Amino acid sequence: TLSARLAGSPEAAVGAWLQCLDDGDLGVPMPPPVVVSRGDESRAGYERLILPPGLRERVTRVERTALEYTVLNPAWRTCYPAHTHRGEVAFAPCEDAGGGACTRMVWRVCVRPQRYGRWAVELLTTLIVPAFARNLAARRASDEGREVDAGVEWCWS
Repeated sequence: TLSARLAGSPEAAVGAWLQCLDDGDLGVPMPPPVVVSRGDESRAGYERLILPPGLRERVTRVERTALEYTVLNPAWRTCYPAHTHRGEVAFAPCEDAGGGACTRMVWRVCVRPQRYGRWAVELLTTLIVPAFARNLAARRASDEGREVDAGVEWCWS
């Protein structure tokens, strides 16, 4: 589970999260993703392919202040040795010491590693999810003309 503080409203944070996913700006150096499907008007059904290693991700639900996604093909051959990977991201208003709008993002990752794959799954997830959150916090702060104060907290449970 990851928790982070973002500048602005929860609705703006959901939009920025989807934009980071779309443009591949995850905070870690990777080639831009190939968009397989743009999904519906809410962006549910949005699907992207990450090359290499051929990993496919799909946004399965988008609401005003929450979204869910899944990895469609986790496996050793895609360098993510898991049976399943599903993420739930919720955005709620919070108090900002400076009086500006603030959002608390809580990102829950549910993953079932394959045999002998736990180390790789934990390494990759621990690298990518917090980097994405820090990058999203910087993007939201820039959009709001504020300093970055993400307060990113990450733990396995």
